[in-house]
Amino acid sequence: MGGHGALTLAFNNPGVFKSVSAFSPICSPVRCPWGHKALGQYLGGSADKVPVSWLRHDSVELLKTIKNDVKNSVPVLIEQGEADHFLNEQLNTQVLIDTARDVDYAMQVRVQPGYDHSYFFIASFVEEHIAFQRKRSGNSDPSSAASVDLADSNNTSDELNQQVDPIVNPRDLDHRLSSQVCGNCHAM
Repeated sequence: MGGHGALTLAFNNPGVFKSVSAFSPICSPVRCPWGHKALGQYLGGSADKVPVSWLRHDSVELLKTIKNDVKNSVPVLIEQGEADHFLNEQLNTQVLIDTARDVDYAMQVRVQPGYDHSYFFIASFVEEHIAFQRKRSGNSDPSSAASVDLADSNNTSDELNQQVDPIVNPRDLDHRLSSQVCGNCHAM
């Protein structure tokens, strides 16, 4: 539930984040089996009678209560594959789109024909998400990212915080493990 976590963190903390983007997020865990299971395990309660504590962890419910003075303060970009087999039962993207329209929260939700919930989908659009984040962070030059040797024990935590670019290019990660990670989360 990484994409959903990013959305709820941004909506729960307006003014902290300059933007948020997500790939195929679970948009309303109070309305899907994965969410019922995860929220029940983490926060207690059940979907039979949705506890109030669950609502603070649901993007759709958060949008319904967002205050006008912070509305649209966090630009949102969501990428969704139209052929994603989780789309209707688990992700509830249309519920988020409808709610955003109803409360007048402008967000970009791009539904991509022919794409599913795979690494290929993310790899196809990740550069656009990085550009979206960079533009809003005030750092539009990808070559300006500082590098630091994380294994160098002479670096203090302050130096690391100042030197490391907070936007990681996914091409630099080991994607052989991505299916295991997604599988663990979705199997929860």
